[in-house]
Amino acid sequence: MSGEVVAWWSYSCPGICDREVRRLRAATPADLIAGFYGAVLAQLRPPVSAINPPEQAPINLGLWLATAGPLAVVESGRVGPHRVSVSAELADTTFDLVGGTVVTCAGGGEPIVDLDVVEQGPCGHTYTADLPEKAVITIRARWELSYDTSLGAGV
Repeated sequence: MSGEVVAWWSYSCPGICDREVRRLRAATPADLIAGFYGAVLAQLRPPVSAINPPEQAPINLGLWLATAGPLAVVESGRVGPHRVSVSAELADTTFDLVGGTVVTCAGGGEPIVDLDVVEQGPCGHTYTADLPEKAVITIRARWELSYDTSLGAGV
């Protein structure tokens, strides 16, 4: 049958019973994942700053650049006889800092582990000059989506 699925449909009419055969194409991963992608995308939120120190960026005190929140979101289930799993993983986070400095960190960055540390984190920055008042840092997250089904996997 070369990948086709045969479905038997029967129906009845007054005093007559008939049967027909409809040939349907085999399901593909794309058929299975659409709803799961939507469920994963609905859970993704803008990054929340976990930069330390959180209130200001004093001169010569290292910043630890990080975000709070999930690093991965997964939706799994079944569609008919097929297993489906779609996941989003936080690939990297970009911090657009005041003064034209842009730092991209793997995942959500590196949260501070010791509040007494004055050096910048492994993903960090140290300002060497005063910042303008009410300076704004822009944070962008890049997610990688992938799927795994009983029919195949991909991105």
